[in-house]
Amino acid sequence: MNKPILSESVDTRFGSVASEPSTGERVLASEVLLAGNRKLVIEHRGERYWLRETRQGKLILTK
Repeated sequence: MNKPILSESVDTRFGSVASEPSTGERVLASEVLLAGNRKLVIEHRGERYWLRETRQGKLILTK
């Protein structure tokens, strides 16, 4: 299985995943995750979590 080549910057226009040059961590813009919504359900190890954006533009993750 081939891994996609990741650029060294985040391009939110196309929802690309990039890697941070200094740490190699994956970077994904919140706009890509939320896709125009204010809430997202994330399932992790059989449990559901909610990621939501506040009116002030901050992110909150709750179980």
